[in-house]
Amino acid sequence: MPRFRMTVEYDGSTYVGWQIQDNGASVQGALQKAILSLTGETVSVRGAGRTDSGVHALGQVVHADLRASGCRTSCAMRSTPICRWRTRRFPSSR
Repeated sequence: MPRFRMTVEYDGSTYVGWQIQDNGASVQGALQKAILSLTGETVSVRGAGRTDSGVHALGQVVHADLRASGCRTSCAMRSTPICRWRTRRFPSSR
């Protein structure tokens, strides 16, 4: 399954941090919902680092393994503070 590297930029003011938590919206959760909306796939997005509540990012690198041929920025992200999403596809490592 191809791996997609995504570089994201976001305003973290409304997030509880990177990691999915029971007490509010997270960056990881917002990205996973957007990928589901774009591709129909439920994935686990992995981050190269984590942030605390309220922390912003200008170029955080994350990845997800997707069956889809590609991922693109679309209206799926317009309702979130995540404003940039660049992707690069890598060949399957399995």
